[in-house]
Amino acid sequence: MKICFNFLITFTLLLGGCAQRSHTEQSIKHSPPLHINYALFAPASIEIPSALSLFQLTDVQKRHFLNYYHRQLEQNVKPHQALANYMQAQFTDFTYYGETFDASTAILKAQGNCMSLAMITSAYAKLVKLEYDYKKVNSQPIFDKQNGYLLVSSHVQTRLFDPTYEKEEGFFTFLRPMVIVDYFPSANNYPGKLLEEKTFVAKYYVNLAAQKIVDGHVDDAFHYSMKALEYDDQYSGAINILAVLHKQKGDHQTADSLYQYGLFYDENNVRLLSNYLILLKSQHRLQDINIQQAKLDKLDDPNPYAWLEQAYTAQHDNQSKRATRYYKKALDIAPYLQPAYLGLYQIYLENNRNKEAKAMLQQALYWAHEPDEKQRYKYKLYQLSNRY
Repeated sequence: MKICFNFLITFTLLLGGCAQRSHTEQSIKHSPPLHINYALFAPASIEIPSALSLFQLTDVQKRHFLNYYHRQLEQNVKPHQALANYMQAQFTDFTYYGETFDASTAILKAQGNCMSLAMITSAYAKLVKLEYDYKKVNSQPIFDKQNGYLLVSSHVQTRLFDPTYEKEEGFFTFLRPMVIVDYFPSANNYPGKLLEEKTFVAKYYVNLAAQKIVDGHVDDAFHYSMKALEYDDQYSGAINILAVLHKQKGDHQTADSLYQYGLFYDENNVRLLSNYLILLKSQHRLQDINIQQAKLDKLDDPNPYAWLEQAYTAQHDNQSKRATRYYKKALDIAPYLQPAYLGLYQIYLENNRNKEAKAMLQQALYWAHEPDEKQRYKYKLYQLSNRY
């Protein structure tokens, strides 16, 4: 898949992050200790790169960019736009590839996932001292099952700010002039929270840890996750993977304490709570299951894609009642979500609830915009009518 510049992002293992409580609140409630059972894991078989090295460029890469950048400035192009123009000119044929690379490697390969693209953008911005930040984008999750693990992609965009902008006295500015670098722009995407660079770096290491788990290198996955915690010791993605790894090694007690630690800082994290439930169910802790399931069901996450993800997971685990509940929760927030209608259509069809199945297809058709989508839904409706 070639890059589609509007001018996004990351790859995870049922991981994520949401709003955090203030430091004052955390202090009052007393943070639980972070328990790690180091004895379970062998030393890393590879050297874990430093955060600084992730943004490093070769001399050739620097020269090529700087020559273009300074020519743009001579033509009175603003610095942040000059960087965006370079990305547009040089990476039109950048291929989306589901691996996370550092900036230099992604440039050499001309491929990588959206975090790789963000790494490149950040590296160039650092080189010319442009201000930038990262913002999570709530978008339809992309699922990929590998070796028994369900991988879920999420999105982050890089924002480059105009360094020439000066605020006018007497005027309040909601948003500074900027250029956004991403791929996969969509009308159904909407912005999430800002990410500090420490969290962005932690997400990078967690992405690598997730791939190591899939590849069967659990000890290396542990060390990548611990590296993530060096940069953000409250990042739920790293906590989640560490809990999964401890559970896999048979240490359910430490896994439990890790989930509790993560939920202390991020109590509304749908993914973290969902994975904690998986641990509780494996131990048949019915009372705790009921408590945590009630918490999950009562969460009021305004991101419909979080519930769509939970619905997919429940459906994958043959929990059709729970999947139905989560699909409906997603649709309550975003009635345009065609995948939720299709998920309900499949559940109703499997349970011989043909009238409801037909209604879901009709709703999906109502919200469809592309001609091929409309044709596909009409064909399914035709098949359903002829079948029953």
